[in-house]
Amino acid sequence: MDMSLEPYDFYETESYVDTLPYLDPVSSGSFVTYDHRTFGDPVNHYFNKVLGVQYLLGDKKTLFYIMTNSVYSPNPTACRKAVEMLSDVHIRRIQNPIQPALDSEAALKLKRIQTWLESQDSTDPDTAMAALHYISLYLFDGGSGAWEGFLKVAGKYVSKILYHGGYTSPLDALQSCSEKDAFVIKTVLWFDVLASITTQRPPYFFSAIDEMFSPSQVRIENEQSSMMNPMGCENIVLWALTKTSELSYWKKLQQARGSLSIPDLVKRAGMIEQYLEHSTSTIYDYDPSLAGFSADKAACSRYHASELFRTSALLFLRSVVSGNYPHVKEIKVAVHDTMACIRNIPPDAEIRRSVVRSTVFSFFICGSLTDDQRNLEYLGRILTHESGGESGVGNCNHIYALLCELWKKRDPNVPGPIEWRECLKQNDSQFLLV
Repeated sequence: MDMSLEPYDFYETESYVDTLPYLDPVSSGSFVTYDHRTFGDPVNHYFNKVLGVQYLLGDKKTLFYIMTNSVYSPNPTACRKAVEMLSDVHIRRIQNPIQPALDSEAALKLKRIQTWLESQDSTDPDTAMAALHYISLYLFDGGSGAWEGFLKVAGKYVSKILYHGGYTSPLDALQSCSEKDAFVIKTVLWFDVLASITTQRPPYFFSAIDEMFSPSQVRIENEQSSMMNPMGCENIVLWALTKTSELSYWKKLQQARGSLSIPDLVKRAGMIEQYLEHSTSTIYDYDPSLAGFSADKAACSRYHASELFRTSALLFLRSVVSGNYPHVKEIKVAVHDTMACIRNIPPDAEIRRSVVRSTVFSFFICGSLTDDQRNLEYLGRILTHESGGESGVGNCNHIYALLCELWKKRDPNVPGPIEWRECLKQNDSQFLLV
């Protein structure tokens, strides 16, 4: 395939649909159920309609190159099947926004796929990429489901690259590896950290993230090692989220043993908080004073997403220290700052969609820990509006539904803690805040 071609515009045109090689979904063992005569080849549908909403803050050219490299690799089976099924879910959610695309039959099918991926070569980046596509499949269908098994498949490959890839350190691996490997690594690290908020266990890659992004170490970072692309999060904020998740786990262990030292807890939290108090994301070629008027919408979107992640990470940290009590002064301040960032998202439709759909963690923790119902209503309007263009695709509606459930359980006469993390686990399903 001629990779020198300019990629299509994710948002405005379908001009690229006929330039990609055709893969027969029948002979390739497709999992797709929709009528191809109506919607066309599922792989082309993926590149024209799905990829643009899968990683909203990523660089379009880079994403296009990486994904075509996987789907049209010498051994493309894993990724091809994954993008076909992702296209299927995308179309079914648009056709019927109320009805989940993944039923019990699909759950069994996905379990078989997971088992098959686990049996594949763990040194193959396209196996890991396929696993990430299946995580996106759950995210497109509302955000809950058995995504953790696919994260483990992708994590196995990342572990090999970081620790057994012949590099001098995890950071050296991230900076020196191929563009595709770097994407897989950063995506797995991101999912791993946000998944830990649901599982309430430290991130699997806690040590690697601490080594790569700790602000206490002086290092030279390159663009490839920046989490701003494709996640819209500063490295230091990802590090802070990782440390906060681990601190929460440490606190619970100490409480269970009856040995929790509050001064020690406050000291540990203070070492994290100092790096979250001020933004440094203006270094990413975006002038926030031009809010909404920047010619570079991608840079603008990443800036606003990074600010949301920073303020909500601070809110998360303070909730670990003080408990999930909305009336605590420090939590109220953090909620106020997060709401200010949300209200400051530019009105441009493309920027708003990119920021809102990429920062559902921030919306959820803010809506959970606010003590003002007007904030909840405002967040609800934004979340439901951003689901309107592709109603049913994504987890914005589900996020708002969970927030409403949490608020219904509140007793105004008994101002107790808000167990916002517990509600992310429902029966055998877990909700991923990505």
